[in-house]
Amino acid sequence: ARAMPHPSLARRTFLWLPAAAALDAGITARATAAVRRHLDLLLDASGRAVNIKGKDAAALTSMCFEIVHASTGEARYRRAAVELAGRVLTGMRASPTGVLPIKEKDRGGEKFLGGGPPALGWYAACVAWVLHRAGGREADIEYVAQVVDRFSWNPEGWWANTIEASTGRPGIVERPTQVNKNASMVMAAAVLAETLPPADAALAARLRGKGLTCLRRRILPAQMSDGNWHYGLTGGDPKNKDLLGYFLLSAGLLVRVRRLTPSFRDAALDTALDRAAGFAATRIAGRYDAATDPRRVFDLILLLADTGRTAQAARILDSAFHQFPYGNAGQDGSRCACDLATLLVHTCA
Repeated sequence: ARAMPHPSLARRTFLWLPAAAALDAGITARATAAVRRHLDLLLDASGRAVNIKGKDAAALTSMCFEIVHASTGEARYRRAAVELAGRVLTGMRASPTGVLPIKEKDRGGEKFLGGGPPALGWYAACVAWVLHRAGGREADIEYVAQVVDRFSWNPEGWWANTIEASTGRPGIVERPTQVNKNASMVMAAAVLAETLPPADAALAARLRGKGLTCLRRRILPAQMSDGNWHYGLTGGDPKNKDLLGYFLLSAGLLVRVRRLTPSFRDAALDTALDRAAGFAATRIAGRYDAATDPRRVFDLILLLADTGRTAQAARILDSAFHQFPYGNAGQDGSRCACDLATLLVHTCA
């Protein structure tokens, strides 16, 4: 792998264009139209963002607003982005650990309210990224970074699957956790490492080290020869999970790592994503219907388009375009919009 630039240099490598240069005009036009139509439906008459259901959904929608602001210059999108990021941040600060509780978990018969990845990775990355773009929020970004840095970590290269949100006691940390959970935390660690102010260089270096350790020692080596990843990184996949769906989710998170944090991009990550897209193109395309599984379909479009398979991505988008969950204020709307919005971000390595 090539040498990585210092994070302070990486902050200056963002290029913002109305459309990503690698995409054809049809994809960029449809992606832009879909995301803008969706976001406009999420603004009330006064221009405030409506209530978005779900911790990571609000953060993802915040990122979408900021991406559209970057490409259009319209202030209303920046205001909505910062507003939604602030709502998530308020919830984090109200939690004793900074981790938002999600659902009840079981630890050896003991029930507790757990929280963590992949939601933590989503909302930590999106909030920090939006606030960095908005400027003047260094203390808030540092707070989010500290939450991620405190989250239970195994030095062998992975994060805990969950923690008790009120105390920070971890769930499973003794063995590698699911690929999508780790990929989301790599994304958060990468974004925070690149957005922390210079005064937090030690914290940034620590998060960068964790992200690269997980990526290079666990996720990339665990990829199978056909481009797939085992759900649990080590094989023995459960039979009651949508394994292909989790694969698409994980690959999409890694796409965001290289698009949003260019200093994390290297030849090994590029190769892994190309292999993943090859697997998706032959083994997954056509398996999901946008009317019933929109997140999976738009995750697929993101992966194919990002890796240069624009003709296939365009065909799928053509058939899925009218099934986009416009105005959906939950997971479906936020995830699908973020998939398309991510394609409007172009970074130079």
